[in-house]
Amino acid sequence: MRGVSLKIILSLVLVVQCTKAYSQIGDTTFSFSGKVLGIKDTLNQTYTEFEYYKNGKIQTRQTLDKSGNFTNEDIVWFENGDTALFVQFDSTGLLSGLFFSKYGNGNLKTQGTFLRGALINEFCEYYENGDFKIQGNYSNQVKFYYPLNSTVSLPQEMRSDIEFKCYLLIDESLISWGMPDIIKTYTCITPVMNGAWLEYSEKGKVTKSERYKDGMLVE
Repeated sequence: MRGVSLKIILSLVLVVQCTKAYSQIGDTTFSFSGKVLGIKDTLNQTYTEFEYYKNGKIQTRQTLDKSGNFTNEDIVWFENGDTALFVQFDSTGLLSGLFFSKYGNGNLKTQGTFLRGALINEFCEYYENGDFKIQGNYSNQVKFYYPLNSTVSLPQEMRSDIEFKCYLLIDESLISWGMPDIIKTYTCITPVMNGAWLEYSEKGKVTKSERYKDGMLVE
């Protein structure tokens, strides 16, 4: 159970043909074959990158600041246009606000909240049929580090990588190789479990029940 959500895996298995759009920073807007590859916001000093499916629909959109940190939102879409992954960042590049990921059928896979780079409050993970898989809470007493201008300055002992693997497969053989088309890796502050944590079987039965206080298992 411990650290169960430190590495959140989002497996989006779609057998599709997709085209990556690689962009080059320039003045304002950059396009190719009628598709916008990137937008440079000189006023806010940010650069937004886009990638597309072969059918022309947007696959991913991410915004970086002048230091290369994530800012604003990072989004991945399914080929049908539904949102597969949504995360938000504050002005320093730390994860902040609500996030969620979904299965290909539209049901939620994970959802939770970040504050200044740490998971807080309720976290939920679901089975593909929509039933609970894991349900628990994190402390909302976030330990800040100042000055914290980016995740790079976060002390190593307090860093945890959260990884989303998005499988938007071009070839069936990639399934056996286990090679995701998109890997989204974000750095966050190690979260602190607090309160009840439950794990469920696919039939809805509670298989594990634990209680934490300030990160320590108490029962």
